[in-house]
Amino acid sequence: MWKIVIFFNVIWFTIRAWIILNRNQIRKIKKYKVSLDSAPSPEQISEIVKYIDQVSSLFIKGNQNRCFYRSYILYNILSKHNVSLETNIGLTDMSLGSTARGHCWLTSNNIPFYEKNEVEKYPYFLGSNGVVKFWMNLNVKHGEEKELKILKSRLVN
Repeated sequence: MWKIVIFFNVIWFTIRAWIILNRNQIRKIKKYKVSLDSAPSPEQISEIVKYIDQVSSLFIKGNQNRCFYRSYILYNILSKHNVSLETNIGLTDMSLGSTARGHCWLTSNNIPFYEKNEVEKYPYFLGSNGVVKFWMNLNVKHGEEKELKILKSRLVN
């Protein structure tokens, strides 16, 4: 029964993630209050994550924003099951006006949560908007400090 519920939740949260991405509304990600008294066991979490990855791959295969979809779906489903998670977005070095590129992942107690990619590529913490933590792979050239401050204020405010 739980697989059917998760299957339809994956469809629902894939649509929600698509809307957030296309409307550039990262601030629309909800932060769930989690009570840890009834969190699933590590084995159950592993089984849920594996199943979510299998189902979500049907809908987001080949998508360049796959990591955002995966993180958004896992965050929403597992947070409702009392798993404490945080969303992280790491951006590559970029100038203002260019297309943002990077990676999205989840952490639990500041430890990457079922993550295969190297999140160490984003060592510089820019800040948080209360829901999402923003990181960057910086190579700031002399004179670009002002652009960095503007980018940081746009992300976290």
